[in-house]
Amino acid sequence: MNKLIEQSVFEQISENFANVNSIADGCKKLGDILGLDQPVTPKVFIAAVKNEEYAHNLLVSRKTKPFLNHLLASPPEVQGFQSEAEHSTKELLSSACKAIIKWAKTGFTKTSEEEIQRRFNACSKCDHIITEKSHSHIHNLLNTKARCGLCGCDIDKKIRLNNETCPGKDTKNPGYNFWGQKIN
Repeated sequence: MNKLIEQSVFEQISENFANVNSIADGCKKLGDILGLDQPVTPKVFIAAVKNEEYAHNLLVSRKTKPFLNHLLASPPEVQGFQSEAEHSTKELLSSACKAIIKWAKTGFTKTSEEEIQRRFNACSKCDHIITEKSHSHIHNLLNTKARCGLCGCDIDKKIRLNNETCPGKDTKNPGYNFWGQKIN
C-alpha cells in the first residue's frame, strides 16, 4: 500500500514538473508539494530533479518537519550545476567592468525615467528575479535588493545603464528580450 501511495506521489510530482517554465517556478511548485509556506531554493529543486533518492527522502519527510528541514538545509551536490542564484565573484566583476566600459563609450548617456520604469516593471514580473539575500560579497557591497538570476546583475543598477540589455528571451515575443529590445 505504501509503495502505491509513493508511486502516485511521484506521478503527481512528474506531472507538476512537466509544466515548469523556470527554476523559480519549479522551486515554488516543489515548496507547495512539500507543504511549505515558501519556495525551496534553486539548489534544492535541482537536486530533487537530478537525484531520485533525495526527492524520495523529501517526500517521505514532508510530515516530519525536523527531517525535512535538515534535508532542505543540506541538498546533495549536483555535478555541473550552478543555480541561477549563484554567480562567481569573477563573473560578476567581469560583467560589471564590461558594462561600465560600454557605458563610457556612449559618453555616460542617461536612461530616461520612462525607460527605467519600463525595465523595472519587466524585471519585477520576471521569474528569474531573485530577492533573497545573496552570499556574494559584490552584492553585499552594492547593497543589492534584487538581482537577475540569468546574469547575476543588480537589477536597480542594470536598468539605469542606457547600453544594457536584458539577457532573457521573451517566449511570447520571439526575437525580443523581456525589456522589448530586439535580440541580435
